Amino acid sequence: MGRFFSFGRLRSSDELSEKTSTELIENNDMHLQYEINLIDYERWVATGYKRAFSWGLVLNKNALELGFWRVARYNPNMDTEGGCFEFSLEKTGTAIISQKITFLDSGVSRGRALSDFVAEISTWVEGQKL
Repeated sequence: MGRFFSFGRLRSSDELSEKTSTELIENNDMHLQYEINLIDYERWVATGYKRAFSWGLVLNKNALELGFWRVARYNPNMDTEGGCFEFSLEKTGTAIISQKITFLDSGVSRGRALSDFVAEISTWVEGQKL
């Protein structure tokens, strides 16, 4: 399994307000080209890290739900501080994978943490033989 990921890109910004990500996936309006797909990650970043958007589904390229991603232990008003990416089987469940983010608003820091996070999810998926 590759260590690639996407963020559940929408075909148009209008669809974002009209349909949920799940509806877009079910209707084949959202292409899941990577082994690991973090749904609504870009929405969280675009909102300026608002807590209401700091989580989403983790799907494989066949739209199989693997669990949930979330960002924890961060202050959305202090983007120079860090936080933590977490993966769990339930939205509010115990994290089975966790990856520290040094600086929330640093593309390099957040990007590196995200890459490591997705690699860990990929390794976990391989171990589960999903």
